[in-house]
Amino acid sequence: MRDGQIVPETAGLSLGNSGVKLEATFLYADLADSTELAIYDQEIGAEVYKSYLLGTTRIIKDHGGQVRSFDGDRVMGVFIGDTKNSNAAKTALKINYFFTYILQPKFLAYYTRLNQFKFAQSVGIDTGYIVSGL
Repeated sequence: MRDGQIVPETAGLSLGNSGVKLEATFLYADLADSTELAIYDQEIGAEVYKSYLLGTTRIIKDHGGQVRSFDGDRVMGVFIGDTKNSNAAKTALKINYFFTYILQPKFLAYYTRLNQFKFAQSVGIDTGYIVSGL
């Protein structure tokens, strides 16, 4: 195992008992109860998911994070470097602003029948050492 300063790409790792150890901060952003929206209307649900993931991904990248996975309506960003914690915290606050003051009001104004749904989201942050390997 070797110490690293960047999140490795698959091509940067070898097979076997190898890996890269690094200190990283992870951010997860997730829409709450979005399955109910998808059951109610798949097309609107898909629009909301896509808009949320596009917005959160842009915010993560704008603050030096790397998007490493999507899981339905959830996105994971990874931050490394000396300002990883501050960058992740600023990202979380901007994602909350984006959701509360941009995304949610636009969708509720355009799709008035969605007012019965309670739109919510959450962002979580954790930091520590990880080993990335194959």
